[in-house]
Amino acid sequence: ARMHDAAKADSSHWEEGADYDDDQLPYLKRDYDERLTEARQDAGYQLEELAGELGVDESDLLALEQGRATQAGVGGSVVRAAEEFLDVDLVEE
Repeated sequence: ARMHDAAKADSSHWEEGADYDDDQLPYLKRDYDERLTEARQDAGYQLEELAGELGVDESDLLALEQGRATQAGVGGSVVRAAEEFLDVDLVEE
């Protein structure tokens, strides 16, 4: 019986009616990390300052600059905000 229970998917921890794909990470350019870092530095911002301007977590921006967006679960809204604010292309069209 335990094997059967373990194999059964338990979705009780999911929020009813929530759409977990609302803030999906888009396909990023291969060098998105370098592009973002360069754009931020060219604009004269420290990481902490840019996070404040964008209203996002500094850890999310750091993950982007380190090429860890997927692993860190960075939302697409963070990418879009950085793109727009710094006028840099990070997303594959």
